[in-house]
Amino acid sequence: MKLRTLFAFVLFLFVSFLHAQEGFYYQAAIRNTDGSPIRNTTVNLQLSILENETIRFEENHELETNSNGIIHTTISSGEVITGEWNTIDWSQTLSIKETILLNGVVITESIRPLLKAPRAYVADKALSLAASSIHAAHVVNETLSNDHIASKREPQIGQDHL
Repeated sequence: MKLRTLFAFVLFLFVSFLHAQEGFYYQAAIRNTDGSPIRNTTVNLQLSILENETIRFEENHELETNSNGIIHTTISSGEVITGEWNTIDWSQTLSIKETILLNGVVITESIRPLLKAPRAYVADKALSLAASSIHAAHVVNETLSNDHIASKREPQIGQDHL
């Protein structure tokens, strides 16, 4: 009985980790003004998703730089300051604002356009194709088909069409 319970618990944990995380990766090199890395130091990272100049989502991360001064995290996994990740309209033109603080002092701040990943372009294309294909669908030989794929022969009298 204990073995079954343990197995069920481990299986539950495994499946929980398989769930796709919402967000995307962020990485930055933290350096002094002379270009040397700020090593093994706690910094605060504030990330904002902006639509025009309006903040749609903002979060804070407390991170430790590694021996090369690098920090990394997943955007959407921090302490939420304002907004909801699931309500961001990704079809809009968005920017990301990053503010990095060391001992409460801003050491860098920037705003950059948030560009689409190649996967997003494929999704946009698929959505536009699906929308244009659905209105052109019809039945040919009892199969749903698109106009450009369908047989060029004329339908026979009595054949059902969508």
